[in-house]
Amino acid sequence: MLERADRWPLAALLAVSAFILILTFPRWAYIGDPYWMRAQAQAWLEGRGDVPAQYADDLEVGQYCYRNPQTGLYYSKYGLANSLCMAPVVWLWNREGISAYQSQVGNKAVAILNFYNLLWALAIAGLTYLGGRLWGYNPWLVALWSFLCLFSGFGWNYLRAQNGEIFQWAGALLFFYGAARLWLQSAAPSSERWAWLSLWLGLALLVFLKASYWLLLPCWLTLYLWPQEREKRGAQILENLRRPALWGPLLAILALFLATNYWRFGGVFNTGYTQWSREAQAFSGSLWEGVTGYLWSADKGLFWHWPLLALALWGWPQFIKKFPRPALLVASCALVMLLLNSKFVNWGGHWCYGPRYMLFILVPASWPALELGAYLYRERARWRERLATLGIGALLAYSTYLQIQVNGLEFFTYYRVERLTTLYVTPQANREYARRHFGVIYGELANFQRRGVYPPWLLTASRESPQAAAQLPLLLRQIVVSNYYWF
Repeated sequence: MLERADRWPLAALLAVSAFILILTFPRWAYIGDPYWMRAQAQAWLEGRGDVPAQYADDLEVGQYCYRNPQTGLYYSKYGLANSLCMAPVVWLWNREGISAYQSQVGNKAVAILNFYNLLWALAIAGLTYLGGRLWGYNPWLVALWSFLCLFSGFGWNYLRAQNGEIFQWAGALLFFYGAARLWLQSAAPSSERWAWLSLWLGLALLVFLKASYWLLLPCWLTLYLWPQEREKRGAQILENLRRPALWGPLLAILALFLATNYWRFGGVFNTGYTQWSREAQAFSGSLWEGVTGYLWSADKGLFWHWPLLALALWGWPQFIKKFPRPALLVASCALVMLLLNSKFVNWGGHWCYGPRYMLFILVPASWPALELGAYLYRERARWRERLATLGIGALLAYSTYLQIQVNGLEFFTYYRVERLTTLYVTPQANREYARRHFGVIYGELANFQRRGVYPPWLLTASRESPQAAAQLPLLLRQIVVSNYYWF
């Protein structure tokens, strides 16, 4: 739990984070998935369980809403917790005369979304700090590391985007914090109770957001049940199995999960994701394509979009030695979900920024970066460590700069521009465009809009196609718009 030394670092982290997030509130609402999460919440607030057919009939079956084959009713295909978490926003909208069924919403609705997201973002900031403090590092170092987790990688986009990723991020932090505290707990019974509460609350939130998070359970359960002392292995396993805090919440979560699946989708094991024709064979994708894409592709590569993950590699050997079970839990969950998501036909998430399906694990996977930070501070008198600190600072500053560029334009600008470029026969320009980081593209587009400076890929398109040279610049000026609420 918090100590006296945590007050100022945590307060500074929350204050600075709130200032940055309020200053960079987005002007636009995130389209697509969250619309249907809110539409389901709207239906609940109207006293009905299903989404009205007039809003779902025009869609491809299963794309956003699942049509129950037994009742013919439509339900949002996304996990129930998405709509539950969106319900406060929809309730506030309704009080202002705004319906979540509206496809376009105005500034007041976006402002309500932004302030609601801010609460979740600050909760994530606090949970990130608490997780970092578990390992005994200096509070100010943990506050700096937490700040970098929030703002130096693509996660900043999802602190702003009014989508379900922010809920998954919070749930994962609760889960891993609770699991780690069970292994690091003090002798006080209250410490263990808080650890169990955090773990089960986090897991419940995760599985009701997205069914695939059930795969975290066997990773944790195996490590939790496995005894630490070999000579007492059998007795310890039995003792752990007898804990009421283990089976009671787990069975309750599982029963409620299966019941809600049956209610919405007509089957206890039906999660609503197989009705859409494009995802009928959900895990038929190329494992190699997914894994390599997550490792180093320009638009979804983990290390390009979350540089702390690369820095954490230095600290992993020491972290495993000091905290073997938490380290193995994070590593096993990361590996399982990496392989699962890589096999998914839409492993990249499409129309999104960065590897969003792996966002949930990146803060725990970056815990070992604290070991690197502590080492550099401890050895700060040596020139080699000073140079390394400067190099790391430059890397993180550049990554933060890229996030600022991405935040500056409407959420889906990259894909709107990509769709434009495919209208013309410009294969070389399309390849150049696809190889660039979103932040670089957004910076070039903003520079083009403000100063008329053509990006390199646009120059290439102009050379390849006279039609593109005449029309692309005019079309780009229409779709490149700011994404800051205040300015």
